[in-house]
Amino acid sequence: MHYEIRIDADARLIRLSIDGLVNVPDFLKACEEIFEHPDFDPRFNRLTQLGRTALLGEITPADVRTVGRSLQEMQQRFRTGEPVLSAIVGEREEHRPLLQLYVLAHGGHSRVTERTFDRESDALAWLSEGMPPK
Repeated sequence: MHYEIRIDADARLIRLSIDGLVNVPDFLKACEEIFEHPDFDPRFNRLTQLGRTALLGEITPADVRTVGRSLQEMQQRFRTGEPVLSAIVGEREEHRPLLQLYVLAHGGHSRVTERTFDRESDALAWLSEGMPPK
């Protein structure tokens, strides 16, 4: 799994781009790196993008539950509790069922409002609508 983390303070946005064969340990490592990044701000919204070469074939519903629990624990450790938005983009049709399962299974468990999108442009539009004024 290959990933890239970018934090744009001007846009108040944390981006996680993922490609390759996705696995739970590497995904959680990437999330941990975001929270420990020197530019991390818990008030910034998030965009997670699974690229066209990202493969989720080995991810199971049990893995989705594990990721949800782990992310909730990370959020409790690192967040201030302010509400933020999190957009998850699945560029391939095969991504969408697991992403939607994740949002359904873990929505409402934290101060993070999550939605899935097919296109980055739609996700960015949704995020920009909910951005607090600078």
